[in-house]
Amino acid sequence: MTTATAIKSAPPPHTDAATELRDEAQTWADYALSGADDFDRLDREYHGKLEVLTDLYGPAAKDYLDAAMLAKAKRKLVLLSDVATRWASVAGIEPEELVPASLGDKIVSAATIGIMEDVTVDYLWEPFVPRGVKVELTARVKVGKTDLATDLAGCVARGARFCDRPTRQARVLYLSEQSPRVTRRYLARAGLLDCHEFRVLFRSDIGRTPWPALCADVAEYVREQSVGLVVIDTLTAWSGMTGDDENNSGDAQAVVDKLDIIVSAGATVLTLRHSRKGGGAIGESARGSSAFGGAMDVLLSLERMPGGGQDNRRELQAVSRLDEVPSATVIERGEDGYSIIGESRQVAHMDAERAVLAALPIRPDAGLDVDSIMSVVPNAKRSLISDILKCSCDEGGVSREKGAGVATSRSYGYWLTPR
Repeated sequence: MTTATAIKSAPPPHTDAATELRDEAQTWADYALSGADDFDRLDREYHGKLEVLTDLYGPAAKDYLDAAMLAKAKRKLVLLSDVATRWASVAGIEPEELVPASLGDKIVSAATIGIMEDVTVDYLWEPFVPRGVKVELTARVKVGKTDLATDLAGCVARGARFCDRPTRQARVLYLSEQSPRVTRRYLARAGLLDCHEFRVLFRSDIGRTPWPALCADVAEYVREQSVGLVVIDTLTAWSGMTGDDENNSGDAQAVVDKLDIIVSAGATVLTLRHSRKGGGAIGESARGSSAFGGAMDVLLSLERMPGGGQDNRRELQAVSRLDEVPSATVIERGEDGYSIIGESRQVAHMDAERAVLAALPIRPDAGLDVDSIMSVVPNAKRSLISDILKCSCDEGGVSREKGAGVATSRSYGYWLTPR
Protein backbone atom coordinates (compact mmCIF):
# COMPACT_ATOMS: atom_id res chain seq x y z
CA MET A 1 0.00 0.00 0.00
CA THR A 2 1.43 3.39 -0.98
CA THR A 3 1.66 6.25 1.50
CA ALA A 4 -0.95 8.26 -0.35
CA THR A 5 -3.37 5.30 -0.24
CA ALA A 6 -2.69 4.74 3.43
CA ILE A 7 -3.34 8.40 4.18
CA LYS A 8 -6.59 8.51 2.27
CA SER A 9 -7.88 5.43 4.10
CA ALA A 10 -6.59 6.43 7.55
CA PRO A 11 -9.01 6.03 10.50
CA PRO A 12 -10.60 9.05 12.20
CA PRO A 13 -8.17 11.16 14.27
CA HIS A 14 -7.68 10.17 17.88
CA THR A 15 -6.32 12.03 20.89
CA ASP A 16 -2.93 10.31 20.76
CA ALA A 17 -2.24 11.25 17.11
CA ALA A 18 -0.10 14.28 17.94
CA THR A 19 1.91 12.30 20.49
CA GLU A 20 2.42 9.55 17.92
CA LEU A 21 3.74 12.05 15.39
CA ARG A 22 6.16 13.48 17.97
CA ASP A 23 7.43 9.98 18.72
CA GLU A 24 7.93 9.34 15.01
CA ALA A 25 9.95 12.55 14.68
CA GLN A 26 12.25 11.34 17.45
CA THR A 27 12.54 7.92 15.78
CA TRP A 28 13.53 9.53 12.49
CA ALA A 29 16.11 11.71 14.25
CA ASP A 30 17.63 8.67 15.98
CA TYR A 31 17.89 6.72 12.72
CA ALA A 32 19.34 9.66 10.83
CA LEU A 33 21.99 10.31 13.49
CA SER A 34 22.95 6.64 13.76
CA GLY A 35 23.03 6.11 10.00
CA ALA A 36 20.95 2.94 10.37
CA ASP A 37 20.90 0.59 7.38
CA ASP A 38 17.10 0.61 7.27
CA PHE A 39 16.83 4.40 7.02
CA ASP A 40 15.72 4.09 3.40
CA ARG A 41 13.03 1.62 4.42
CA LEU A 42 11.72 4.07 7.00
CA ASP A 43 11.75 6.77 4.37
CA ARG A 44 9.57 4.71 2.07
CA GLU A 45 7.16 3.75 4.86
CA TYR A 46 6.76 7.24 6.27
CA HIS A 47 7.01 9.25 3.05
CA GLY A 48 5.02 12.44 3.48
CA LYS A 49 5.21 12.84 7.27
CA LEU A 50 8.18 15.13 7.74
CA GLU A 51 6.79 18.37 6.40
CA VAL A 52 3.83 18.35 8.77
CA LEU A 53 6.17 17.55 11.67
CA THR A 54 8.18 20.64 10.86
CA ASP A 55 5.08 22.79 10.62
CA LEU A 56 3.67 21.43 13.87
CA TYR A 57 6.74 21.31 16.07
CA GLY A 58 9.26 23.75 14.60
CA PRO A 59 12.47 23.46 16.69
CA ALA A 60 11.58 19.94 17.87
CA ALA A 61 11.53 18.69 14.28
CA LYS A 62 14.57 20.80 13.36
CA ASP A 63 16.86 18.35 15.16
CA TYR A 64 15.84 15.66 12.72
CA LEU A 65 16.12 17.90 9.70
CA ASP A 66 19.67 18.93 10.64
CA ALA A 67 20.73 15.34 11.18
CA ALA A 68 19.13 14.14 7.97
CA MET A 69 20.85 16.81 5.89
CA LEU A 70 24.20 16.01 7.45
CA ALA A 71 23.56 12.37 6.63
CA LYS A 72 23.42 13.50 3.00
CA ALA A 73 19.69 12.79 2.98
CA LYS A 74 18.38 16.21 2.09
CA ARG A 75 16.60 14.54 -0.80
CA LYS A 76 14.37 12.76 1.72
CA LEU A 77 12.79 16.03 2.75
CA VAL A 78 11.14 16.98 -0.56
CA LEU A 79 7.46 16.39 0.17
CA LEU A 80 4.03 17.16 -1.32
CA SER A 81 2.07 19.76 0.60
CA ASP A 82 -1.25 17.96 0.07
CA VAL A 83 0.20 14.86 1.76
CA ALA A 84 1.21 17.00 4.74
CA THR A 85 -2.30 18.48 4.90
CA ARG A 86 -3.84 15.00 4.98
CA TRP A 87 -1.60 13.98 7.86
CA ALA A 88 -2.55 17.15 9.70
CA SER A 89 -6.20 16.14 9.39
CA VAL A 90 -5.38 12.66 10.70
CA ALA A 91 -3.75 14.30 13.71
CA GLY A 92 -6.86 16.42 14.27
CA ILE A 93 -5.09 19.69 13.48
CA GLU A 94 -6.92 22.45 11.65
CA PRO A 95 -5.03 24.15 8.79
CA GLU A 96 -4.98 27.50 10.58
CA GLU A 97 -3.14 25.85 13.48
CA LEU A 98 -0.19 24.91 11.25
CA VAL A 99 2.28 27.66 12.14
CA PRO A 100 5.59 27.23 10.28
CA ALA A 101 8.82 27.50 12.22
CA SER A 102 10.70 30.79 11.85
CA LEU A 103 13.94 31.10 9.92
CA GLY A 104 15.83 31.47 13.18
CA ASP A 105 14.60 28.07 14.31
CA LYS A 106 16.18 26.48 11.23
CA ILE A 107 19.67 27.99 11.65
CA VAL A 108 22.23 25.89 13.50
CA SER A 109 25.69 26.70 14.82
CA ALA A 110 28.94 25.07 13.72
CA ALA A 111 29.21 23.60 17.23
CA THR A 112 25.84 21.88 16.79
CA ILE A 113 26.99 20.43 13.51
CA GLY A 114 30.21 19.32 15.16
CA ILE A 115 28.48 17.04 17.68
CA MET A 116 26.44 15.26 15.02
CA GLU A 117 27.73 12.00 13.66
CA ASP A 118 29.24 12.11 10.18
CA VAL A 119 27.52 9.31 8.29
CA THR A 120 29.63 7.44 5.75
CA VAL A 121 28.54 7.78 2.11
CA ASP A 122 26.76 4.70 0.79
CA TYR A 123 27.55 3.63 -2.79
CA LEU A 124 25.93 1.87 -5.69
CA TRP A 125 29.41 1.61 -7.22
CA GLU A 126 32.29 2.71 -5.02
CA PRO A 127 33.84 5.23 -5.21
CA PHE A 128 32.25 6.70 -8.34
CA VAL A 129 28.46 6.45 -7.90
CA PRO A 130 26.98 7.15 -4.45
CA ARG A 131 23.38 6.30 -3.63
CA GLY A 132 20.68 8.95 -3.81
CA VAL A 133 22.52 11.61 -5.83
CA LYS A 134 22.69 12.99 -9.38
CA VAL A 135 25.57 11.75 -11.55
CA GLU A 136 26.46 12.93 -15.05
CA LEU A 137 28.44 10.88 -17.59
CA THR A 138 29.69 12.72 -20.68
CA ALA A 139 31.63 11.55 -23.72
CA ARG A 140 32.05 12.35 -27.36
CA VAL A 141 29.88 10.57 -29.92
CA LYS A 142 30.75 6.85 -30.32
CA VAL A 143 33.24 6.77 -27.47
CA GLY A 144 31.13 4.28 -25.54
CA LYS A 145 29.06 6.03 -22.87
CA THR A 146 25.95 3.92 -23.57
CA ASP A 147 28.04 0.74 -23.43
CA LEU A 148 29.54 1.82 -20.11
CA ALA A 149 26.22 2.93 -18.63
CA THR A 150 24.47 -0.28 -19.73
CA ASP A 151 27.20 -2.49 -18.26
CA LEU A 152 27.27 -0.51 -15.01
CA ALA A 153 23.48 -0.55 -14.67
CA GLY A 154 23.41 -4.26 -15.48
CA CYS A 155 25.94 -5.04 -12.75
CA VAL A 156 23.86 -2.99 -10.28
CA ALA A 157 20.71 -4.88 -11.31
CA ARG A 158 22.46 -8.21 -10.68
CA GLY A 159 24.58 -7.11 -7.74
CA ALA A 160 27.70 -8.10 -9.71
CA ARG A 161 31.15 -6.50 -9.67
CA PHE A 162 31.82 -3.74 -12.18
CA CYS A 163 35.38 -2.78 -13.12
CA ASP A 164 36.64 -5.07 -10.34
CA ARG A 165 34.66 -3.08 -7.75
CA PRO A 166 31.55 -4.28 -5.88
CA THR A 167 28.12 -2.82 -6.60
CA ARG A 168 25.05 -2.66 -4.39
CA GLN A 169 22.19 -4.59 -5.92
CA ALA A 170 19.20 -2.45 -6.90
CA ARG A 171 16.44 -2.46 -9.48
CA VAL A 172 17.27 -0.35 -12.54
CA LEU A 173 15.11 1.79 -14.82
CA TYR A 174 16.90 2.70 -18.06
CA LEU A 175 15.41 5.49 -20.20
CA SER A 176 16.70 4.79 -23.71
CA GLU A 177 16.53 7.14 -26.67
CA GLN A 178 17.50 4.24 -28.96
CA SER A 179 15.08 1.93 -30.77
CA PRO A 180 14.21 -1.44 -29.19
CA ARG A 181 16.33 -3.20 -31.82
CA VAL A 182 19.46 -1.14 -31.03
CA THR A 183 18.85 -1.35 -27.28
CA ARG A 184 18.60 -5.13 -27.53
CA ARG A 185 22.14 -5.21 -28.95
CA TYR A 186 23.48 -3.27 -25.97
CA LEU A 187 21.62 -5.56 -23.58
CA ALA A 188 22.88 -8.68 -25.36
CA ARG A 189 26.46 -7.40 -25.25
CA ALA A 190 26.09 -6.88 -21.49
CA GLY A 191 24.45 -10.28 -20.96
CA LEU A 192 21.20 -8.77 -19.70
CA LEU A 193 18.55 -10.35 -21.93
CA ASP A 194 17.40 -12.58 -19.05
CA CYS A 195 17.56 -9.91 -16.30
CA HIS A 196 14.17 -8.98 -14.80
CA GLU A 197 15.63 -6.30 -12.51
CA PHE A 198 16.74 -4.20 -15.50
CA ARG A 199 13.70 -2.27 -16.77
CA VAL A 200 13.65 -0.15 -19.95
CA LEU A 201 11.48 2.79 -21.05
CA PHE A 202 11.77 3.80 -24.72
CA ARG A 203 11.62 7.43 -25.80
CA SER A 204 9.36 6.45 -28.69
CA ASP A 205 6.72 5.14 -26.26
CA ILE A 206 6.04 8.33 -24.30
CA GLY A 207 4.88 10.57 -27.13
CA ARG A 208 5.02 14.26 -26.27
CA THR A 209 4.85 13.89 -22.50
CA PRO A 210 6.27 17.12 -21.00
CA TRP A 211 9.52 16.78 -19.08
CA PRO A 212 8.06 17.77 -15.65
CA ALA A 213 5.23 15.25 -16.03
CA LEU A 214 7.66 12.54 -17.15
CA CYS A 215 9.88 13.10 -14.10
CA ALA A 216 6.84 12.91 -11.84
CA ASP A 217 5.76 9.63 -13.46
CA VAL A 218 9.28 8.20 -13.12
CA ALA A 219 9.41 9.24 -9.46
CA GLU A 220 6.11 7.47 -8.82
CA TYR A 221 7.43 4.32 -10.52
CA VAL A 222 10.62 4.53 -8.44
CA ARG A 223 8.59 4.59 -5.23
CA GLU A 224 6.18 1.84 -6.29
CA GLN A 225 8.86 -0.52 -7.66
CA SER A 226 11.72 0.33 -5.25
CA VAL A 227 14.02 1.36 -8.11
CA GLY A 228 17.54 2.21 -6.97
CA LEU A 229 19.09 3.52 -10.20
CA VAL A 230 17.53 5.57 -13.02
CA VAL A 231 19.65 6.05 -16.17
CA ILE A 232 18.62 8.79 -18.61
CA ASP A 233 20.25 8.30 -22.03
CA THR A 234 20.48 11.08 -23.11
CA LEU A 235 19.23 13.91 -20.92
CA THR A 236 18.94 16.33 -23.83
CA ALA A 237 16.74 13.98 -25.86
CA TRP A 238 14.46 12.99 -22.99
CA SER A 239 13.96 16.53 -21.71
CA GLY A 240 12.87 17.66 -25.19
CA MET A 241 15.57 20.31 -25.60
CA THR A 242 15.93 21.66 -29.13
CA GLY A 243 18.05 24.29 -30.89
CA ASP A 244 19.95 26.49 -28.45
CA ASP A 245 18.00 25.33 -25.39
CA GLU A 246 21.00 23.30 -24.25
CA ASN A 247 23.18 26.42 -24.17
CA ASN A 248 20.71 28.48 -22.14
CA SER A 249 21.55 28.30 -18.43
CA GLY A 250 17.94 28.96 -17.39
CA ASP A 251 16.59 26.12 -19.56
CA ALA A 252 19.37 23.81 -18.40
CA GLN A 253 18.69 24.57 -14.73
CA ALA A 254 14.97 23.96 -15.20
CA VAL A 255 15.70 20.52 -16.68
CA VAL A 256 18.10 19.33 -13.96
CA ASP A 257 15.91 20.71 -11.16
CA LYS A 258 13.18 18.25 -12.13
CA LEU A 259 15.58 15.36 -11.45
CA ASP A 260 15.35 16.12 -7.72
CA ILE A 261 11.89 14.57 -7.44
CA ILE A 262 13.32 11.28 -8.78
CA VAL A 263 16.18 11.43 -6.30
CA SER A 264 13.79 12.27 -3.45
CA ALA A 265 11.78 9.17 -4.38
CA GLY A 266 14.83 7.08 -3.48
CA ALA A 267 16.86 6.57 -6.67
CA THR A 268 20.30 7.56 -7.88
CA VAL A 269 20.00 9.37 -11.23
CA LEU A 270 22.68 8.85 -13.89
CA THR A 271 22.33 11.18 -16.88
CA LEU A 272 24.24 10.85 -20.16
CA ARG A 273 25.21 13.81 -22.33
CA HIS A 274 27.50 14.46 -25.29
CA SER A 275 30.83 16.27 -25.01
CA ARG A 276 31.89 19.16 -27.21
CA LYS A 277 33.93 18.37 -30.30
CA GLY A 278 36.81 20.37 -28.87
CA GLY A 279 36.75 18.49 -25.57
CA GLY A 280 38.26 20.14 -22.50
CA ALA A 281 38.63 19.57 -18.78
CA ILE A 282 35.97 17.63 -16.91
CA GLY A 283 33.13 19.98 -16.00
CA GLU A 284 33.86 22.08 -19.08
CA SER A 285 33.95 19.47 -21.87
CA ALA A 286 30.22 18.72 -21.91
CA ARG A 287 28.07 20.30 -24.60
CA GLY A 288 25.79 23.15 -23.57
CA SER A 289 25.46 25.23 -20.42
CA SER A 290 27.65 24.67 -17.37
CA ALA A 291 24.43 24.68 -15.33
CA PHE A 292 24.06 20.97 -16.15
CA GLY A 293 27.32 20.01 -14.48
CA GLY A 294 26.95 22.55 -11.70
CA ALA A 295 23.77 20.85 -10.48
CA MET A 296 25.31 17.37 -10.37
CA ASP A 297 26.88 15.72 -7.33
CA VAL A 298 29.33 13.64 -9.39
CA LEU A 299 30.77 14.32 -12.85
CA LEU A 300 32.18 11.47 -14.96
CA SER A 301 33.85 11.91 -18.34
CA LEU A 302 34.86 9.12 -20.74
CA GLU A 303 37.73 9.72 -23.17
CA ARG A 304 39.68 7.67 -25.69
CA MET A 305 43.29 6.96 -24.79
CA PRO A 306 45.74 9.35 -26.48
CA GLY A 307 47.94 8.02 -29.26
CA GLY A 308 45.70 5.15 -30.35
CA GLY A 309 46.67 1.50 -30.31
CA GLN A 310 44.39 0.73 -27.36
CA ASP A 311 40.92 0.56 -28.93
CA ASN A 312 39.34 -1.15 -25.91
CA ARG A 313 40.75 1.26 -23.34
CA ARG A 314 39.16 4.45 -22.08
CA GLU A 315 40.10 7.05 -19.50
CA LEU A 316 37.38 7.66 -16.91
CA GLN A 317 37.75 11.08 -15.28
CA ALA A 318 35.79 11.91 -12.14
CA VAL A 319 34.99 14.82 -9.85
CA SER A 320 32.73 14.50 -6.79
CA ARG A 321 31.44 16.90 -4.14
CA LEU A 322 31.16 13.98 -1.71
CA ASP A 323 34.12 11.70 -0.95
CA GLU A 324 37.39 11.60 -2.86
CA VAL A 325 37.39 9.83 -6.24
CA PRO A 326 40.32 8.97 -8.53
CA SER A 327 40.71 11.91 -10.88
CA ALA A 328 41.61 9.74 -13.89
CA THR A 329 41.35 5.95 -14.20
CA VAL A 330 42.09 3.73 -17.19
CA ILE A 331 39.46 1.07 -17.83
CA GLU A 332 39.43 -1.65 -20.47
CA ARG A 333 36.61 -3.64 -22.02
CA GLY A 334 37.29 -7.34 -22.47
CA GLU A 335 35.21 -10.42 -23.17
CA ASP A 336 34.03 -10.52 -19.54
CA GLY A 337 33.16 -6.83 -19.29
CA TYR A 338 35.07 -3.81 -18.03
CA SER A 339 38.10 -3.89 -15.74
CA ILE A 340 40.28 -1.22 -14.16
CA ILE A 341 43.84 -1.13 -15.46
CA GLY A 342 44.98 1.52 -12.98
CA GLU A 343 45.20 5.24 -12.42
CA SER A 344 46.10 7.09 -15.60
CA ARG A 345 49.56 8.20 -14.51
CA GLN A 346 50.50 4.69 -13.44
CA VAL A 347 49.20 3.18 -16.66
CA ALA A 348 51.02 5.80 -18.76
CA HIS A 349 54.23 4.99 -16.90
CA MET A 350 53.79 1.21 -17.36
CA ASP A 351 52.97 1.57 -21.07
CA ALA A 352 55.93 3.86 -21.66
CA GLU A 353 58.29 1.54 -19.74
CA ARG A 354 57.14 -1.42 -21.78
CA ALA A 355 57.63 0.51 -25.03
CA VAL A 356 61.08 1.79 -24.01
CA LEU A 357 62.38 -1.64 -23.07
CA ALA A 358 60.96 -3.13 -26.27
CA ALA A 359 62.81 -0.47 -28.31
CA LEU A 360 66.25 -0.99 -26.73
CA PRO A 361 68.83 -3.15 -28.54
CA ILE A 362 70.80 -5.93 -26.87
CA ARG A 363 74.28 -4.79 -28.05
CA PRO A 364 76.24 -1.69 -26.94
CA ASP A 365 77.25 -0.84 -30.50
CA ALA A 366 73.56 -0.47 -31.38
CA GLY A 367 72.75 1.65 -28.32
CA LEU A 368 70.04 4.33 -28.57
CA ASP A 369 70.10 7.81 -27.10
CA VAL A 370 67.03 9.51 -25.58
CA ASP A 371 66.11 11.28 -28.84
CA SER A 372 66.10 7.99 -30.73
CA ILE A 373 63.97 6.34 -28.07
CA MET A 374 61.49 9.23 -28.16
CA SER A 375 61.01 8.68 -31.90
CA VAL A 376 59.68 5.16 -31.25
CA VAL A 377 57.76 6.08 -28.08
CA PRO A 378 56.10 9.29 -29.33
CA ASN A 379 53.41 9.60 -26.63
CA ALA A 380 55.84 9.77 -23.70
CA LYS A 381 57.50 12.93 -22.47
CA ARG A 382 61.28 13.22 -22.37
CA SER A 383 61.24 13.50 -18.58
CA LEU A 384 59.27 10.24 -18.27
CA ILE A 385 61.62 8.37 -20.63
CA SER A 386 64.65 9.69 -18.72
CA ASP A 387 63.13 8.53 -15.41
CA ILE A 388 62.42 5.07 -16.83
CA LEU A 389 65.97 4.73 -18.16
CA LYS A 390 67.51 5.88 -14.86
CA CYS A 391 65.43 3.44 -12.80
CA SER A 392 66.16 0.58 -15.22
CA CYS A 393 69.88 1.31 -15.05
CA ASP A 394 69.77 1.43 -11.25
CA GLU A 395 67.98 -1.93 -11.19
CA GLY A 396 70.48 -3.46 -13.62
CA GLY A 397 68.08 -4.20 -16.45
CA VAL A 398 69.56 -1.52 -18.74
CA SER A 399 73.17 -0.49 -19.35
CA ARG A 400 74.47 2.85 -20.60
CA GLU A 401 77.68 4.40 -21.84
CA LYS A 402 78.57 7.72 -23.42
CA GLY A 403 79.04 7.43 -27.16
CA ALA A 404 77.52 3.95 -27.34
CA GLY A 405 75.69 3.22 -30.58
CA VAL A 406 74.08 6.31 -32.10
CA ALA A 407 74.88 8.50 -29.07
CA THR A 408 77.43 11.28 -29.28
CA SER A 409 80.48 11.37 -27.08
CA ARG A 410 78.61 13.69 -24.70
CA SER A 411 75.39 11.68 -24.46
CA TYR A 412 74.50 8.22 -23.26
CA GLY A 413 73.58 5.30 -25.43
CA TYR A 414 71.34 2.67 -23.81
CA TRP A 415 70.94 -1.09 -24.37
CA LEU A 416 69.48 -4.06 -22.53
CA THR A 417 71.80 -5.68 -20.02
CA PRO A 418 72.47 -9.31 -21.04
CA ARG A 419 70.95 -11.84 -18.64
